[in-house]
Amino acid sequence: MTTDALPLRAARGPALVAAGLRLSWFVLVPGLLTIIALRYLLPSAVQAPPGFLRAVSEWAETRQPLLAVGFFLLFSAILRYWRRVLPGAPLWVEPPTASARAAGLGGTLLWGGLFVLAAALALTIRGSVFQGYRVLSGSMLPTLQPGEVMLSKQFAYGARLPWSQPSSPKPPKRGDIVVFKRPPPRPDVPEELVKRVIGLPGDTITTYAGFASINGWRVPACNVGPYVFVSGDGMLEAELFLEFLDDQIYLTAHAPAMPEPSEPYTVKPGEVFVLGDNRNNSSDSRAWNDGRGGGLRFEEIRGNVERFLLGAHRNGDADTALFLKPLGLDVRGDGIDNADLQQGVARCLKNRPKFTSPPRPGAKP
Repeated sequence: MTTDALPLRAARGPALVAAGLRLSWFVLVPGLLTIIALRYLLPSAVQAPPGFLRAVSEWAETRQPLLAVGFFLLFSAILRYWRRVLPGAPLWVEPPTASARAAGLGGTLLWGGLFVLAAALALTIRGSVFQGYRVLSGSMLPTLQPGEVMLSKQFAYGARLPWSQPSSPKPPKRGDIVVFKRPPPRPDVPEELVKRVIGLPGDTITTYAGFASINGWRVPACNVGPYVFVSGDGMLEAELFLEFLDDQIYLTAHAPAMPEPSEPYTVKPGEVFVLGDNRNNSSDSRAWNDGRGGGLRFEEIRGNVERFLLGAHRNGDADTALFLKPLGLDVRGDGIDNADLQQGVARCLKNRPKFTSPPRPGAKP
């Protein structure tokens, strides 16, 4: 080993320590603080008192990615500002010379620019790529429970600019879960609704006891078993059914009180017919147009839901176990043993029907 290599190796050790400290203070610590802030700083929308605080918490729950970026950059900037007093600072912070102060100003401007860029990127992602929506009612039980936050894919039916409609919206598929703005004039329902697509343009839809028929062909359904869901708003007792529609398999709830049969409705071009999975408690296509039935236009659809963003426990706490988990056939319920229902789902899957697609409009079922 030459004598020139000794100073090089001696200098490499402090450099690695300095790099490790920078990584810890500007990446790991801000990330940990961000997780703590999202978990404990923001109150649950379920537990927050009515009024401004609940409105803020509901807004925050559906914007977790945007808030995470903001908190991370904020904590990083604060730690950078106070970097000279942080533990281990002498190992990686240079004395405040004139050139260092100038570099510090440039660094501050750089951090400000990065914050603006990250905020713009997060807003763009939320408006045109992914967005979170909080479930406010039980109309999609058992698939979606009140309080859960779902992740909507905003580009599923066509590329779009932030907060704009797709230039040429594509039709959804039967069985898709879609998010859309409430139909006017319905101030008594949430601003954003989530329902399942049942009928496509040209289909004639009728419903009896909550079960749908498409062009005279009844959607196959298998009885899974009795279902109970308890929430702060009351209790739902229903029979669960597994429905098979095209390539989609999903659960629906049917309470003992059967809804009135609906009049046949032929879906118009550029529209779909939508139903809630909780067939006895859902304001959907059956109720629109003064109960005569109505379709949802393609351009009114904001996105497609395939995954959870956050779950919700009965006490209002977030359930991170559902983070980015795909929607499935799990029957969830705090403190309720649903093993019998899961066995019923498995039984129905083993005996799935051979034909799951309806006839074309005008053809015999």
